[in-house]
Amino acid sequence: MFGSVYRVLTATAVLAVSSGLAFAAEIIYPPPPPPEVEMRPTIQDWSGPYAGVAVGVASMNTLYVPSAGNDPELSGDSVTIAGIAGYNMQFDNVVFGVEGDITLLNLTTKNRLDQVELEIPYVATARLRLGYALDSTLVYMTGGIGMLTGKMTLPAFNETDKKTHYGYVVGAGMETELWDDVNLRLEYLYGDFGKKTYTFVPGNVNTGVDSLHLVRAGLIYNFDPNG
Repeated sequence: MFGSVYRVLTATAVLAVSSGLAFAAEIIYPPPPPPEVEMRPTIQDWSGPYAGVAVGVASMNTLYVPSAGNDPELSGDSVTIAGIAGYNMQFDNVVFGVEGDITLLNLTTKNRLDQVELEIPYVATARLRLGYALDSTLVYMTGGIGMLTGKMTLPAFNETDKKTHYGYVVGAGMETELWDDVNLRLEYLYGDFGKKTYTFVPGNVNTGVDSLHLVRAGLIYNFDPNG
């Protein structure tokens, strides 16, 4: 009798275990969540050659000393247009570059009392740039050498003399992407140029451009360094 009961209990236990295993096999567990991926900001590649144009305004102060009063001191303002070209090298977020530009001016100033006119038709610079890339924006500092030509005239004596002035140029700016490979640039440059002696029969004039301020905006096209 006890043997029969034992066999019944054993069969019941085996059946229960088998049913539990079959039920567990039918349960579908959800897959584990994917690991979190750190999203890093996209940094524009600034490497390679570039070129562009910029327009702006210029303000000039000279070292000319009037013979009497301040009528005026051969200082003035002008609109400008510039051609720009350069090359960048990028290391992570840091951007190094070299750049040259030629800026056309319309700076003509007069001292009515002394009958002296000074004209500066252009200024050219060769500079280094050091910048930091923030996503699709580049902020930078720049500095180098500059050159300009001065044309001084004494209308009363029908005399003209030309001199080339050399000096330094420093500044800062930023670029931000407008479209693919096309950037908007905002820039400020300051130049200081040495004195030159303009030779005239009535008497020589020794003067220089001690400050030239350029504020400009432009469009820059970045060429693909890989073609």
